[in-house]
Amino acid sequence: MLWQLLVLIAVGFAGPTLVTVGVFVISQDRLRGPLLTGSVVWGVIVLIATPLVYDHFRHEILTFNENLNTVVIAVKKVPTVCIEDGSCRWTYQCHPYIVTESYLANESYQAYDSTRKKTVTKYRTVTKHRTVTKYHSCPYSLEEDEWQTVTSLKTDPTNASSANVTITEASHHLPDDPSAHLWREYRTIPVSILNSAGVGAPEVSKHYQQIIRTGSYPAISIEHGFENYLLSDPETTMRPTVSQDELVPYQQKGLLPKLHITPDEEHAVNKVYFVGMKPPANALQWQNAVAHFNAEAGALRQMDLHLVILPESAVGDLHQYAIALRGYWSDTSIFGHSPLPKNALVVVFATDGQVVKRAEVFTLMPPAADGVSNTLLFQDIQDQLPGQPLQPETLLGDPQPIVSQVSDEGYDVKYRTGSQGIGLLEYLLITGPHHFQRVPMASFRYLKDEILPSTDDCIKIFLIVLAIGLIAGGGSAIALFKIANR
Repeated sequence: MLWQLLVLIAVGFAGPTLVTVGVFVISQDRLRGPLLTGSVVWGVIVLIATPLVYDHFRHEILTFNENLNTVVIAVKKVPTVCIEDGSCRWTYQCHPYIVTESYLANESYQAYDSTRKKTVTKYRTVTKHRTVTKYHSCPYSLEEDEWQTVTSLKTDPTNASSANVTITEASHHLPDDPSAHLWREYRTIPVSILNSAGVGAPEVSKHYQQIIRTGSYPAISIEHGFENYLLSDPETTMRPTVSQDELVPYQQKGLLPKLHITPDEEHAVNKVYFVGMKPPANALQWQNAVAHFNAEAGALRQMDLHLVILPESAVGDLHQYAIALRGYWSDTSIFGHSPLPKNALVVVFATDGQVVKRAEVFTLMPPAADGVSNTLLFQDIQDQLPGQPLQPETLLGDPQPIVSQVSDEGYDVKYRTGSQGIGLLEYLLITGPHHFQRVPMASFRYLKDEILPSTDDCIKIFLIVLAIGLIAGGGSAIALFKIANR
């Protein structure tokens, strides 16, 4: 890594070095000072900007997306009281006042040029003054509201009383019945402002409020960036790969579904894939069951379940299909920075429509050096799931979050077994003797220094630093030249 950065800095210094050399062969003395100053500024920019831009590119290479699974425990309205010249967005001009302001202007003058031995016209920048009319900013409404979704995630996971992570769904919304909240009764709010601002709670907040009023808590997913050294390093043997020839038979049959990672407007991600079959009538029930299971598994095991269900007749060798799907979902050339996350666990069911006939399971986590492995868990799933009824409550249970307020800004969430009892997968993955064990990415930190920007990235880094250097160095040279020649 260090050698690559040093090479970029050395190449970057070529420009200011050439300018510095050129200074000593220029015959015009009045250009030497500005050019020398510009080259020094350019060199400083190269020295400072190259490491910063380089680190930005490396961070982009290392960063991948994952889901943090959680439940919505409250909807919060945060009002802002509007005042004149305050922080509210929806305002109009009011109460004009006069101010005197300064501005810069170019002015010509006559001066004797000793080099050319004659009087010439020169220009200088001078400060002038003028009076202008300005206006205060008056709000239309007495208040504007920010609507937040309060999740069970903690800002500090090690402190139960810390505040919960919130999602801002809307900001600067006008309150319900805006005409009853006018800042000035004679100043109504234009329809265009009402349409742009939004009135009352946004739809997603209303949706969550309706569910919470029934005593339930919506399960959602938040997209989150993390450093993945395994997927960042194209050379590591721990990165799962499959050949195109291995994928073609499944692609032709439509058995390789697109991976779902990005949440929709309600922060939901459908992680149940019905492959080679029509989704059943209870498909939504499956989706909700996996979402609530993931909220519990995320809190207790930092795990993210994806469930693939396909007819037993669709594939001959379920194990080979799982290998192909694992390679496909981890392919960054297809899914970019949103492939299967490291903490995701994929369970594949082959079914006759009534019961689980066969089961396979995989993750992208290789065993860690400290011996952390999920091998026994995988064997339990393969052995115990066949013969189980293909019902979401039987396999996933119905975990119930119990919410308690532990501080002014903090809520704590525990989980209890639902009325349907514990599901078999719920037991095996979360509470069983061989439950899911997360392999920390820190176990593979040694790979980080091996992950370098590509040649194309290095060219981009050079061009970005070059542009910054030329702008800063050239600008300072021009400014100094103008000052010297007033």
